[in-house]
Amino acid sequence: MSRRRSQLDDARAGQTGQGKQLDTNKVREIRADLAAGGDKAVERRHGKGALGSAEAQKAKAQRSNVRKHESRLREASAERAGSAKGSPVRADQAQKAQRAKEKFVAREREARATSAVSRGR
Repeated sequence: MSRRRSQLDDARAGQTGQGKQLDTNKVREIRADLAAGGDKAVERRHGKGALGSAEAQKAKAQRSNVRKHESRLREASAERAGSAKGSPVRADQAQKAQRAKEKFVAREREARATSAVSRGR
């Protein structure tokens, strides 16, 4: 992760509507634990009370936002891939390529037939 991204994450993690400063390192650790092993990993490392802390809530919210963002990216990618397959432009290009191939094959057959006739077959 870039330094700027890390700084932004730290700044966001420290913001709460209650005026209380969050421990940004703890938020980062909890977020990493959530990603690695979920709630059980957080409980093992930080204790059972950690899941109810403001830091844990912030880490869960951040994790949720990341998942939503990744989901949107996957959907957009799938839409682009799906629309490219059925796009009229690609279908038209495929038809042109097929016609060119058929013309080429026809010319080759004609050339073979002409050369066979000229050789006396």
